[in-house]
Amino acid sequence: MFKSVQAIFYFVNDVVAAAQWYSQLLDLPVKYFYVENEVRGAAIDINGIKMFFHLTDEMQAFWKCRSSSKRSALRNLSKL
Repeated sequence: MFKSVQAIFYFVNDVVAAAQWYSQLLDLPVKYFYVENEVRGAAIDINGIKMFFHLTDEMQAFWKCRSSSKRSALRNLSKL
């Protein structure tokens, strides 16, 4: 059963542009993650919930569950 949301992942073509847009919208700072001096990700902390921005790639699904569990998981999520 879900008790809270701790992180939200957005897969985007332009990490900096997406993070800056949300940063301005929410008036919150962005933390960037670098690999070999290139921005590869970013995060914004919204009252303890992390909003992550990741470059779009072939690995985009982080949440997997059995078909029979999906309805139950979505029902529990809607109760939050």
